Amino acid sequence: MRVTEYVHGGAAQAIPASFRSEVNSVLKGIQFQTRAQKKEFRFGILKQLKTLGWSDAVRIHEFSKISVTSVRDETALCFQTGNMGRFYADLLKLETLFRKNSIKAAIYLIPHKSLAKQLGSNIANFERFVEELKIFSVTLTIPMLVLGVASED
Repeated sequence: MRVTEYVHGGAAQAIPASFRSEVNSVLKGIQFQTRAQKKEFRFGILKQLKTLGWSDAVRIHEFSKISVTSVRDETALCFQTGNMGRFYADLLKLETLFRKNSIKAAIYLIPHKSLAKQLGSNIANFERFVEELKIFSVTLTIPMLVLGVASED
C-alpha cells in the first residue's frame, strides 16, 4: 500500500518516531484486492499492530461502550473504514481523551478516496478528513498524525 501523511497540531513531536515508523511499515506491507476483503484488510492491520504492542479497543469512559481502536502508552490510534459520519465521532473521542490528559496524541488511519471506493459506498476518506480537520483546527487541538492508505496502482 501507499501511505500519505498529514500532520496536525504538533503530532511530529508528540508521537514517538518508532510508532510512526512501525505503523507506516505495517500499512505499506498490507495487500488489498477486492471489496470482499474489507474485513480481512482491517483485521490484518490490527493484528499486526497488536503484535507491536498496540492494545485492543479502549473505552473512553468506564461507564460507556464508546471506544477508540487502540492505545499504546500515551498515543491513541483510530482506524476508520466505515461511513463518512463515523469520523466525526472519532474526532470527538480523541479530543475528549486528550483534554482528559489520558493521551498526548493520536494516529488516525483512513483510506484514500480511491481505496474507499473499493471498500464500499460512502466510506470515509483521507482527502475529506484532512480538509475537515483543517476547518475544525481551532476546536480540535489534539496532535494527530493522519495516515491515508491507497493501493499502489
